[in-house]
This record gives sequence, C-alpha cells and structure tokens, in this order.
Amino acid sequence: MSHAAAPRPAPGPRPAGSRLELRGVSQGYLRRGALRTVLDAVDLALEPGAFVALTGASGAGKTTVLELAAGLQRPVAGRVLLDGADLGALDDARLAELRLTRVGMLFQHHDLIPTLNAAENVALPLLLAGAQRHAALARAERLVERLGIAGRGAELPAELSLGERQRLCVARALVNEPRLLLADEPTAGLDSVAADEVMRLLSELVDEAGLTVLLATHDVRAAAYADRAFRLSGGRLEPA
Repeated sequence: MSHAAAPRPAPGPRPAGSRLELRGVSQGYLRRGALRTVLDAVDLALEPGAFVALTGASGAGKTTVLELAAGLQRPVAGRVLLDGADLGALDDARLAELRLTRVGMLFQHHDLIPTLNAAENVALPLLLAGAQRHAALARAERLVERLGIAGRGAELPAELSLGERQRLCVARALVNEPRLLLADEPTAGLDSVAADEVMRLLSELVDEAGLTVLLATHDVRAAAYADRAFRLSGGRLEPA
C-alpha cells in the first residue's frame, strides 16, 4: 500500500518542492553470512511541499531511507524516483550533481570542517557547485543571520555551542536552495529548548521555501512539526 503525504498549505506563490517516491523498495546487507533485511517492499510518496517524519527504533531503517532518497545507496529491489527520475539509473557524477543542486542534507553528526569558519562551512555546497566565493559567502552570512547567530560567521566550529553548530548545519543544508531536504535526527544531542528552537527555525525556513522534507527522528517533539508521520518496524512502513 502506498503512503502519500499531502502538501503543506501556504499563501502566495513559492518555489515548488520535489516529488519523492519509493516504489517497492527493499534494502538489506550481509551479516555473518546471512542477509539482514532493513526495508521490505516499502512504498512512500511525498508530494511537493510535504513535510513527513519517519520514526522507529534505532536500526529500523530511517537513515537508510534518507540515504536512498539522496542516492547515497541503491536499493536491492524497487525504485527511488525524484521528480520522476529513477535514481538507480543515474551514474555517480549525476547523483553528486543532484545532491549539490537539488537536495539539502542535514545529518545528526555535524560534519563541519574544523579549519573553516562558520560562514565558509555554510557556503561550502555553493562553492563546490561553482559559485563565486564572494556571492557564496554573502548568501551564507545572510542565512547565518537569519538563524540568529549574526556576527559569528568568522568563528570556527569549536568556538560555537552545540546548538549554534546545528544551526550552521541547517543553514548549510539550505544554502543551495534545494527542492528536497533530508534531515536525520537534527535535534540529537540538543536540550529541549535548543531542539525546539532548531525545529521551529527549520520549519519556518522550509515553509518559506516550499520544500519537500523527509525527517528521520526519535524525538516526538521534532516529529510533531511534520504534517504526517510514519513508523518503520520490521522493514515495513506504517502510519505512526
């Protein structure tokens, strides 16, 4: 059975998010000579502008779904479609280009480059995509300011709090103006106040941009920001 998520209502015109579909997707890996199934014929459809949360225990396959949606994994069976394009049919170069230009990724491990300052970390996706340094840094500074850490752009990640580093990751995920945002445990390690603040800001920015969002989380409060939630259990997807 296919699960479809309705788009979020919003006034006025805004950029369209992507349509993401998983059709009969199965994934697994060998462990001690035996095949362990992580996903078992999962169907999921996100319409443009939908905000969907995936919940479930550790190891249930939440991160696997996000990595499949980003083209970082290829399914054992089934198809992953982004705006009608079968990610399994694209080569590595095309997938890398897609991640730089159309997909924003926000993961629980900050992966900020310690030798780059805050603005440079945020601007990195634009620089890798070929943007001019001045323009990329200017956009990064605007996002840093929008996220409430104005004046911190010249500081290194080690000089920032955990919550501030996670805000930088939000800014980095959105700096290339993606159509799809994949967020894996974005509130992990944050206290409840910082977690709510990050999710509120993320939700506001997502609404403004009209993105499609797939959020994997253990955090019930974070999942509440989504329009719909599904739970992964035993490789299957069910309404949460």
